[in-house]
Amino acid sequence: IGSAQLSSSAPDRITGSDADAIVKVVLGFGEAKLDRDRSGDPIIRARSNGSSWNMLFHGCEKGTACKSIELHYGIAVDQKPAADRINTWNRTTRWSKAYLDKDNDPNISVDISLLDGVEEAYLKAELKRWVDNIGEFKNAIAVGK
Repeated sequence: IGSAQLSSSAPDRITGSDADAIVKVVLGFGEAKLDRDRSGDPIIRARSNGSSWNMLFHGCEKGTACKSIELHYGIAVDQKPAADRINTWNRTTRWSKAYLDKDNDPNISVDISLLDGVEEAYLKAELKRWVDNIGEFKNAIAVGK
């Protein structure tokens, strides 16, 4: 009778304690710079396809062991979109949520849990979808097509 052995080739998981590893993944989609917010939690300031966006770390313990990340994109526009356009986006686009900020400028965000860590391939897939989503949002809401 043979015994099964666990494969040692299982991919490493990226956790909320490894902001540097997350920056490396984000760099695959453009520019990325690791910074800290006022609380000392990590924030990644990124730029992809000409659009600046932020990755905010939430539920952190002293700037590490963060439980989730929020991808955030907002754009200041002269012609403010009506709430019904934002509602249409939210009804027809499952992945990100849209809202108007205090200045009535359009924003989108997505949350990703890091509680058990994520594989690099998963994070890359989510970031690809995010970057594509920004372009779709700009066309649908900010540009008004």
